[in-house]
Amino acid sequence: MKISSKIKDKLYDAIYEEIMQLRIELYKKRHDAEFDFKIMVVVGKIWEKQKAALGLKEDGSLHEAKPKVSKLTDEEWIKTLKDNKAYEGIDIDKLHGRLIAWCELKGKQPTRARLLNWLNREERPMTGKAQAKPKSSAGIAMEVLKKMEAASNAKTGDSAVINISGTCISDAKTVGK
Repeated sequence: MKISSKIKDKLYDAIYEEIMQLRIELYKKRHDAEFDFKIMVVVGKIWEKQKAALGLKEDGSLHEAKPKVSKLTDEEWIKTLKDNKAYEGIDIDKLHGRLIAWCELKGKQPTRARLLNWLNREERPMTGKAQAKPKSSAGIAMEVLKKMEAASNAKTGDSAVINISGTCISDAKTVGK
């Protein structure tokens, strides 16, 4: 991989700044025949520092990033996934088998990163108590009416009740009869 023009520009700018500072410093002290040689030595040192900082090879290309090697075997790594609370409730072995079959079909490698992507996309099962269905606006309005009626009846001592269909029943005792 070759150096991009942006990296080269930054590198040249850093070198130019260092050279100009050195040139001014040396010129103030004294100007002699070795001036250009000293500049070239400094430029070489700066170039080496910048190359090392940017991770460049001798030919000026970038070093390729080395893949990180895990010390865990695949079985140990999958066991750590099973123990991870984030993947609780997901059948990792089943998903891993599906991933391998998919990779064989598509001609891809079943990597750990790919398995993690599949795990993170997987729907997690709902846990805990089942939630009640949300009520419709009519149901909510009916509850509010009942509460208002009950509060009104408590103040007046009236025993009229509103039934589910919304009709008023004058005596609560006759509802069951």
